[in-house]
Amino acid sequence: MATIQKRGDSYRIRVSDGYDVHGKQIMRSMTWTPPPEMTERQAKKEVNRQAVLFENSKLAASGNIKFEVFAEQFFHDCVDNGKLKENTRDSYRRMTKRTYAAIGHLRVDKVTHAVVQRFINNLQEPGIKHTKTKTCTGKETLSEKTVRNYLSFVSTIMSYAVDLEMIPSNPCHNIKIAKTKKEKRKVYTAEDVQQILNAMQADAPLVRYAFFVLIASIGYRKGEGLGLTWDNIDFNTGVISIKQESEYTKEKGVYTDSPKSESSVRCLKLPAEIIEILRKLHLQESENKLKVGDQWNDQENHVFVNDTGRFLANSSMYNWLNRYCQKHGFNFYGLHSFRHFAATQMVYHGIDVETVSGVLGHSNATITLNIYTHEVAYAKAAAVKQVVNAIQTSNDQTTTKLNDREK
Repeated sequence: MATIQKRGDSYRIRVSDGYDVHGKQIMRSMTWTPPPEMTERQAKKEVNRQAVLFENSKLAASGNIKFEVFAEQFFHDCVDNGKLKENTRDSYRRMTKRTYAAIGHLRVDKVTHAVVQRFINNLQEPGIKHTKTKTCTGKETLSEKTVRNYLSFVSTIMSYAVDLEMIPSNPCHNIKIAKTKKEKRKVYTAEDVQQILNAMQADAPLVRYAFFVLIASIGYRKGEGLGLTWDNIDFNTGVISIKQESEYTKEKGVYTDSPKSESSVRCLKLPAEIIEILRKLHLQESENKLKVGDQWNDQENHVFVNDTGRFLANSSMYNWLNRYCQKHGFNFYGLHSFRHFAATQMVYHGIDVETVSGVLGHSNATITLNIYTHEVAYAKAAAVKQVVNAIQTSNDQTTTKLNDREK
């Protein structure tokens, strides 16, 4: 049983860790300091939870603790201490509900390959949504990607158990996930994008127009665009540097974080006409800043803000585009479709996959090939067709010359 002792602004938690060779009890202790915003009642509740986690961590080596208890210890040791990105932590937390309902009551050493496989199979059943494991009426299924995320989450926890020598191997290896039929990706055509951007140029706020001109041109991710600051744009050289991205979690709200991966950090040269659009936006925001004075909200010099400098939420551009397309009678394929448009246009125009991958910020060209398999195949077919046409043209010219000689 853990003992808790308040010491100033913090608490000392002590637990027994057995006895040494002389029969003396071994005591382990930790100090926990509640965040300043916590009430006294909240702090007492949380320190008791921390005490349970600390005590259970001393039992971890046996593997006979429940999966849910060990998973919370995993969060304490590996997630809540800043070792993982905030959005990854948020994603993990959202997956605990279904996972704990399915296997949280089992001992860690009883979470076998068969148990994990049944859990994954259950996630792929029609109607699986939200609370526990079977709550949604209807035939909706989780996407294959979401199911893979759940498997990855459980596997990460079980790998930690292997590291602590609680279990000999990870039961998540070689788990089968049924392939789901993917809907054909809807991508705007060049004509679609031209019509949408022309309409935006005529009647949309400049900040919206500039955002969509950029995403259609260089295919940045939504978060990368909203995370841009004016310091990232060199008006003299026309180079834009993508170094951070905007993220959102329910707990933290909107915040700026490092990009998805090291390869996501990249510099791209922009055409003069796009630089001119950004110049106009920068001037407009400078004027707005003078108008509102101390009421200007943006302290980080973001590119895409509203008239009072307020940071645009991650859902802002998506929702605005949806309304705009409905108003003007355009097809709405989602915000990410503009990124796909930029990628497909580069492929169709003969840009090599390695370069396309670099522009998009993929970690390697294989990812680009996997996403744009059909587009790359189409581009290759078009290239072969050009060669065949060139040969045919050459043959026709040779035949004409021979006929002329015979005459």
